[in-house]
Amino acid sequence: MFEPTHAWVDSMLDNLVKMWGYFPTLEPEDVLAHLGSHTYNLRAAQKAIERHLWGKDVDADVSVKFIPLPIPGLIKSYQFWDKGRIQLKMEIEVSEDYRHNPIDQMNILAHEYAHAFHFLRSDFIAPKDNMEYEHLTDLSTIALGMGLLTLQGRGADGLTRYIGYMPLELLKYAQARYQSLKGKVPPASERPRTTIRPGKDKKWEYVEPEFTVPTSTPPVQKPPVPKLHWTEAELFATIPHSNTVVPLRSGEVIGRTFVKSHFKDSSNVNQVSREQLQLTLSSKKLTIKNTGKHSLKVKGTTSRSFFGFTIKQTQKWNLESGQELSLSRPPVTITMPDGSSFSIGLN
Repeated sequence: MFEPTHAWVDSMLDNLVKMWGYFPTLEPEDVLAHLGSHTYNLRAAQKAIERHLWGKDVDADVSVKFIPLPIPGLIKSYQFWDKGRIQLKMEIEVSEDYRHNPIDQMNILAHEYAHAFHFLRSDFIAPKDNMEYEHLTDLSTIALGMGLLTLQGRGADGLTRYIGYMPLELLKYAQARYQSLKGKVPPASERPRTTIRPGKDKKWEYVEPEFTVPTSTPPVQKPPVPKLHWTEAELFATIPHSNTVVPLRSGEVIGRTFVKSHFKDSSNVNQVSREQLQLTLSSKKLTIKNTGKHSLKVKGTTSRSFFGFTIKQTQKWNLESGQELSLSRPPVTITMPDGSSFSIGLN
């Protein structure tokens, strides 16, 4: 079984960056904005990655399907030339296990698109050992400026996820080394994004080896203590049944699409308006406005001073259409008209 080392990372990462140039960083928010907010648009997330990797050099037709799989994902590709431009047709299959987790989807997309980048390079030679190639593909996400996508999807936030091949600590080491190379090699914009010779069509189907959770027993970790916080830079919703954290923006309006994406079991989703509520955060005060037709339920904590003492109280409100409520202390639990609930500021 192939086991990556720091020396292997140093050698392979340096070679990849010298060959491809230094890619700018693709921020997770640029992808998650399409996967985890009120507008779930997987194609827009794909386009953000495609623009990052190829710019306008490749016309990509990529489909993503969620199906039962024993592995996180696999890829099938076909490329051809048409009027001097590369046309890429690609199918990515993703395990149903990750349909409802945008952070995991982002990690899987970064890995599979790294495979596609390899496919479009005639100067890339994959290792003969499949497991070494999978580790190299994880490393390639860093060399292609997608390292933060991979790190967030692999548990850099403190939650361990077994999606991928290279150990998290080696990924962190590789990301730090990659950042140290900035300015020492030409930027990727000065290098060709593809190197396949014209007139040579090619089909490629690649099935990733089955990934299994490491057999060694990991150290016992205490469950993370929920954090209560929100800022304009960190406004998020926590979905209780999946423990999914969904980034939000101040002024964001969420509704039926949000519920459909994160509460698949809701039987009364049509009671939720397309624009059900607006969340606005300013001066550490969260304002919740009901912009839908039906009422919302809100539970939060208020505080008041009484003879020098601060008294905290949990209260419940019923917000009718057009009404709004401001709270300064997280968390806040919101129950939509269909009964689905989520928390704001609880992580």
